[in-house]
Amino acid sequence: MQRDMKLLREILLEVEGWTDGRPHYIQQVVLDGYGPEELAYHARLLVEGGYLLGSITPVFHKPPYVLIQRLSWEGHDFLDAIRDHSVFEKTMAVVKSKFPSASLSVVKAVAIEVARALLQAHGIYSGATARK
Repeated sequence: MQRDMKLLREILLEVEGWTDGRPHYIQQVVLDGYGPEELAYHARLLVEGGYLLGSITPVFHKPPYVLIQRLSWEGHDFLDAIRDHSVFEKTMAVVKSKFPSASLSVVKAVAIEVARALLQAHGIYSGATARK
């Protein structure tokens, strides 16, 4: 199964929205257009990559149970970079035009540059750094 950046983003947004403070199994999550195997696989990637805090329990002939506690610091940072839909869409267009696939760190770096360009276009960010 290939990594689906859109699904990774959707899972991060879903987890961020949990307000009850309890862990949840990915099997309890329903996202339109995605089956339990895809959700489990991508949640597992996010836990293994350190973007989500949680645990993975392998199950014979089934997707693993992925218990998600919350976003990690890195998960929050990554989600902040790709939260805005237009930033995410432009980021993915840039990434796909240059690479057949890319790591989450590359996607995050491109998203930050896309956001900066949008801010500059609106006169909000000059790109200049403060000097001491």
